[in-house]
Amino acid sequence: MRSEKEIMDLTIRIAMADDRIEGVLLNGSRANPRSRKDRFQDYDLVYITRYVNEIAQEKDWPQQFGDVLIMQTPDKQPGLTDYSVFAFLMQFKDLTRIDLRLIHPEVLTDRLDDAYSQVLLDKQGSYGAFNFNRELELYHTYIASEEEIKQWLNEIFWVSTYVVKGIARQDRLYAESLLSHVLRKMLIELIKQEQLIDLHRAHYNFGKFDQGILEHLKDQQTFLSLYGNTSLQEIEEHLRIIIEESHGIAQRLASYYGFHYDSCEYEAAKTYFSQVLGPFES
Repeated sequence: MRSEKEIMDLTIRIAMADDRIEGVLLNGSRANPRSRKDRFQDYDLVYITRYVNEIAQEKDWPQQFGDVLIMQTPDKQPGLTDYSVFAFLMQFKDLTRIDLRLIHPEVLTDRLDDAYSQVLLDKQGSYGAFNFNRELELYHTYIASEEEIKQWLNEIFWVSTYVVKGIARQDRLYAESLLSHVLRKMLIELIKQEQLIDLHRAHYNFGKFDQGILEHLKDQQTFLSLYGNTSLQEIEEHLRIIIEESHGIAQRLASYYGFHYDSCEYEAAKTYFSQVLGPFES
């Protein structure tokens, strides 16, 4: 695997040799000086150019970055030749990974959705504003309102009835999808709110994919078990856990922030569960 210096030097060298490239940005975790470094970090790069369409049509253009093992061009559409953004996602044989986006300067502000950005090359002195850290804006979780918390709880208890129905029908994919993509997602939002209390913080960066919650969880094993829905029995057990955990966190948040938590929806979720699947035993 090539070193970071080798990739940075190569990226700048290619851009300097190509008059169509006006600037180069480094985004993502490698632009974050506090990120945990490892050899599998991608290089999230942007070439600022008014010639997106022209470069996108050059079949061999990506090869100058190395020996490509596999590549994806997610923006490419059949018959389309007018692009303002075009990405080359490149996995190289030496295990280096470069995600390179060509972005037209007119849409640069709108299309940069990263929290971190460093200007590596600015030929015209036009892109200094793209040295930024938007961690607070994009990655930090803030104290939620009472209304937000109640909406998350309502979503959990309401959608739990769909999961119960899926279990009863032995429709594992339906039940698992709802548990993983709705209930677990809402539970994570509640967990982050509880952890803000424990951390005595008004906001905190849990990471782009909320990985940071793990280091503050008292029971990692139970939480991680929610990702292992390999049978209807496990889905049923994990549904119980989510319902109970949500109720417990709701009680703590209500007590801490001084709002009224009506547990009627929690009781309703348990009642439906019991009517369809049998006694609810947490």
